[in-house]
Amino acid sequence: MNKFNIEKEIRKYRNTPFKYGGITPEGYDCLGFVTRFYINKGIDLPRSCEEATEDNYSEIYLANENRADELLLKYFDLLPGKEVNHMELLAGDFLVVKNKKNNHLFPAIYGGNGVGITSFINSYVRPFSIEKNWIVVKARRIL
Repeated sequence: MNKFNIEKEIRKYRNTPFKYGGITPEGYDCLGFVTRFYINKGIDLPRSCEEATEDNYSEIYLANENRADELLLKYFDLLPGKEVNHMELLAGDFLVVKNKKNNHLFPAIYGGNGVGITSFINSYVRPFSIEKNWIVVKARRIL
């Protein structure tokens, strides 16, 4: 998928509100947005960590952010495609990024040019600069 198509696809999701456990256009949590993006591209992914690991990511996140980080890494390892080096990112890659401020992990999609896209807690689906406040921990080429 080329960069133009990724940008066009991402625009469909921008400003959708954050909703814990959300996986519909009425609201997405961070994992719900990322998995819905790939499902809508015809990639068969578990729709949530719950389907992949029998745990609900949003509920775990609210109760214990460290456990949620472990759950996200477990989910990442179950995804199709191949793991790629953070220096070889292409638009559309699945990312696990670490927030430099609180050291917690979040799933995102790489949009190109150092920009990731995710659904932020108490906010909405929007782009962010990876270099500013985030570290790419893992990346997977799914498309």
